[in-house]
Amino acid sequence: MNVQITGGQSDRLEILGQLLDDNDEWNVKLVHLEDFCEDKLVTKFGNSDVIIADLAYVNGPAPNFIRKMKTLFPDSKLIGLHFYRNPKLISPLIEAGLEGYVHSNARKTILFNAIEDISNGKQFILERKY
Repeated sequence: MNVQITGGQSDRLEILGQLLDDNDEWNVKLVHLEDFCEDKLVTKFGNSDVIIADLAYVNGPAPNFIRKMKTLFPDSKLIGLHFYRNPKLISPLIEAGLEGYVHSNARKTILFNAIEDISNGKQFILERKY
């Protein structure tokens, strides 16, 4: 399975990449977002089964970023990472097109479960404290 991790902070992408690198069945690629706005998304994406987006560090509103990613990569499943724990803040992200949502500080097993669930057609929303 091809998994891409994207966001605006290189250090966070490296940490996420190291977390997922333990799974031999996944080909993990890190993609740093150089710039994002409604009209422009500069990335180096290829074909991905799953895209994990660190939504706390994209330029612009996260729902706009999600809609743009779903437009550009309609066949990819999208998991969002953010600091939100309140369902009122998470709901707009799901409505924008996320198949999965995980708090940014989630354990590795939670992130693994999210990837497996959404790749099997299930939704994965985890908003509680870990």
